[in-house]
Amino acid sequence: MVGAFTGDINGSLYEFKRKKPTRETITLFPRRSRFTDDSVATIAVMKTILENPIEEFSEENIGIFKNQLVNNFVYFIRKYNKVGWGGGFYRWGMGENHEPYGSYGNGSAMRISPVGWASNSIEQLKNLSKIVTDVTHNHLESIKGAEATSMCIFLARNHKSKEEIKKVIKENYYPNIDEYDFDELVKNYRFDVSTQGSVPVAIYAFLSSDSFEDCLIRCLEIGGDTDTLACISCSMAEAFYEINDQIKEKTLSYFNKELKGIIDKFNEKYN
Repeated sequence: MVGAFTGDINGSLYEFKRKKPTRETITLFPRRSRFTDDSVATIAVMKTILENPIEEFSEENIGIFKNQLVNNFVYFIRKYNKVGWGGGFYRWGMGENHEPYGSYGNGSAMRISPVGWASNSIEQLKNLSKIVTDVTHNHLESIKGAEATSMCIFLARNHKSKEEIKKVIKENYYPNIDEYDFDELVKNYRFDVSTQGSVPVAIYAFLSSDSFEDCLIRCLEIGGDTDTLACISCSMAEAFYEINDQIKEKTLSYFNKELKGIIDKFNEKYN
């Protein structure tokens, strides 16, 4: 499971660019690209899932899971405090009050991909997605966007077609997903950190792509919050297309021993 990280790293250099890149000018893994808060938050979720059996959630172990997740978020925010955390999440992690704060930011979806890989059923996915999300992002849009993202991953890795995935998304999450147009997005889409402004676009980028690399490049061409958009979209694309070994190795080379160790353990268990 490295698709989210590949998207994050490649999107990091294009975020905030006034001029959007074109397919002809995009270079994958450009100089000065790096992993950002998207990757670190995702790894915190991976670590929590590894530390807590998720086969059955009782009220007691839901509380244990949530407490551990909060502790892991706080640890990673404080240790990796230069990776571009969103303001609200950073203040939450650096402060003493770790209650949910009603955010509808796209941080809910950027970190959710491990849920799509670890879940064994749709019921389990929905439960785990909400648990992971509402420790901070307890706004309904955040809960919906995170679940939609993890649902796409779950369906893709269970060999559902794009038409089947789109049907689920239209009926349960974003009924207007068919109304997006790639050229129109490239022309008019702007920086948007809301879940409702990011997740449907990320899903569209995946559904309209024809390979993992094409999905990634489409996200960079669309622009805006490119690291998060690509992180979300490429997490779906990996489950559908898989990723070649060269891209996997390059992606993993960006991480230190601590972070790569968590990624490796998660992949051994769930991928």
